[in-house]
Amino acid sequence: KSPFVRILLVQSAVTTLITSCLLLMAEDGALSVFLAGVSCILPTLFVTLMSLRPTPFGKSGIGQVLKGEVGKFLLTAALLTVIFTQYDTLKVVLFFCMFIVLQLCQILVPLVDARRLISGEISRKRGFRRFENGLAGFANRIYTAVVS
Repeated sequence: KSPFVRILLVQSAVTTLITSCLLLMAEDGALSVFLAGVSCILPTLFVTLMSLRPTPFGKSGIGQVLKGEVGKFLLTAALLTVIFTQYDTLKVVLFFCMFIVLQLCQILVPLVDARRLISGEISRKRGFRRFENGLAGFANRIYTAVVS
């Protein structure tokens, strides 16, 4: 499963949650937060779709990754241009706070996944060591029973 899928899900959840909270509080900054979410989610969706494409036989897939990243950059620039030229009532501080939070999601989600993977491997190794120790103890008891 692509890590971009998890990033996309976290970005969508954060955007939905914060926008909903601002709408419930009747804040006029909800549109700014929502547009910041859109300006992050759509480029991430593009990269996700590019990463899920099958890699041609004999190719490394680096070309698809580069196309995805360049496309993401261009799409982000286009969305920011449209948003800042079309919406006069945009709350810039709220927009950039949300934009930064969503960009941090792209860093934090893979870090949490890596930490979870590492801690899972460590616990599996510990469990295997316990199994080895138990098995060695069992074999030792059988050996002493047979020898004596």
